Amino acid sequence: MRRDTTRSHRKMVLLALASVALLTPSVRAGIVSAQQGDLILGFRATGGAGAGVNLEVDLGSISNFYNGANSGLTLSNLVAQDLIDTYGANWGSRTDLFWGAAATDGNAVADPNGKPASTLWATSVPVNAAPLEASSAVQANAATKIGEMYQGGLGSLNGATSTTNSSEAAGIDNTQAGSWSVQETSGNSFGFFSPKIDGQVSGVGTLNLYELQPSSTFPRPAGTLLGSLILTQNGLSFQTASTGRDPFVTWQNQYFTPAELGNPAFSGPNADPLGKGISNTNQFLAGFNPTNNAAYPHIISIAKTNNTDINVIYLGANGDGSYSGGPTTRTNVLEFTSGTANGSYSSNNFTSTGQTNILSGGMGLGTVANMVELGGATNKPSRYYRVRVLLP
Repeated sequence: MRRDTTRSHRKMVLLALASVALLTPSVRAGIVSAQQGDLILGFRATGGAGAGVNLEVDLGSISNFYNGANSGLTLSNLVAQDLIDTYGANWGSRTDLFWGAAATDGNAVADPNGKPASTLWATSVPVNAAPLEASSAVQANAATKIGEMYQGGLGSLNGATSTTNSSEAAGIDNTQAGSWSVQETSGNSFGFFSPKIDGQVSGVGTLNLYELQPSSTFPRPAGTLLGSLILTQNGLSFQTASTGRDPFVTWQNQYFTPAELGNPAFSGPNADPLGKGISNTNQFLAGFNPTNNAAYPHIISIAKTNNTDINVIYLGANGDGSYSGGPTTRTNVLEFTSGTANGSYSSNNFTSTGQTNILSGGMGLGTVANMVELGGATNKPSRYYRVRVLLP
């Protein structure tokens, strides 16, 4: 099947984003119960409202995120009103607010689910490589640091006073030893993960969740992908890494912020959020980043190389490895049509120049290619060029 993702000159009017505050019933503040083997979600702000507070949420046993997990599991332990109360109504667009999740079964004995001691679970920003497993001794140190968030010190989630919106969430002083910030904000996360496990809320609406068992294998194996945590203005959900998930939804979650996901005029299939002349559907199919102004198939320049020849430089699609399931390659055909006497051309008469590229290894930004057309400078009438991306 072929889809034409050629650029048109149509521009779309973008609608202003609007934050929607969920009305949730209040609950009486209680005491949070957190234990090893639970997945802890943490938020930290580096400035502005809530800069001194970590909103931490116990998402329940990590076993909930395995094979029995619903493909669209809603994690109601996080209530959007807590984010609003802690970080303001604009939390979804803040560039100084970060989120991530981590868990451990401890470093003493194997957990009840049969995982070896010092098994770690952590999120990763999708554009980063999967975290690598390490030896038992190294992972034990990380397990100790993650364990501080459960219980044992000031700022631990277990025993903390819950919010009035969720019995599994609490605002923790981020200077205390057991807080998310103290364990997470060094050069790496929990003294182990590099790159760090948390992502900027305004730029990352999806985090991948991995399991890392201790390993003595070299080279170090990558962790096992369990699925993705998806944060929107409405709350949090988990999508398993099964093949049944809608790939377009995966792509949307990779690139759009929570606020943008709530606005179909920006993130919907027919939207063109940056006015590039290509819909989100076609950007997804071609393998392009919809939030980068230069990422779309187009002619960059046409210039003479001498008196008779021209060099056509263009941006082609070369796949998008920034998220799980993204295209690895794309076929690009450079096409032309002859102009008319008045300088116009017909979009129905394009044909191949004979230049076809199968490009790979991309991260959604495309790659530059070129073609030297012998005698191109002498063509009469002049030629017009475009890039067509073919799908498998």
